[in-house]
Amino acid sequence: MKKYLLPALGTLLFCGCKTMNSENSLLPNTFYFMVEKNGNPLDGATAAGMRMFYVRHGVKVYREDNLSDTTFLYPGARYDPNFEGNTVHANPYIEYAENWFLELPDGDIDTVVVKVTRRSHEEGAKDRCSCYTPYTTVTFNGTDAPEYTKIRSSTNKIVFHFAK
Repeated sequence: MKKYLLPALGTLLFCGCKTMNSENSLLPNTFYFMVEKNGNPLDGATAAGMRMFYVRHGVKVYREDNLSDTTFLYPGARYDPNFEGNTVHANPYIEYAENWFLELPDGDIDTVVVKVTRRSHEEGAKDRCSCYTPYTTVTFNGTDAPEYTKIRSSTNKIVFHFAK
């Protein structure tokens, strides 16, 4: 048994290293944003009650049926510890649609448009996001969304600023 264990372990390590260097090694891009109203981040209760959806065939889609998650929107700290204790949000599914809607607990709905470009492995590795799908245009209610520079991602991802 031992004589088979060492070659099997060597094969496993070789295959594992080869996989790590393949074109699948770039991480997905995660969409981070901070919403401010009158120059201040939304309060915790309002931020926690936000939801994102897109419209497909005239129906609001708050989540995909094949996802175990119940929403498209998460606290940013779920993906990056630098966002712990603030109201940065993340939507890791932003590539599902170009036109999104941000729904606040009071019923107010904002429009978020995110355009993505596809990159090769080599181009993606050189991009700031180190991903295949960097964001080329992001607008909030029809206005370009600038980078939110008060908080930094630990992975150098952009945090977009949505000003209400």
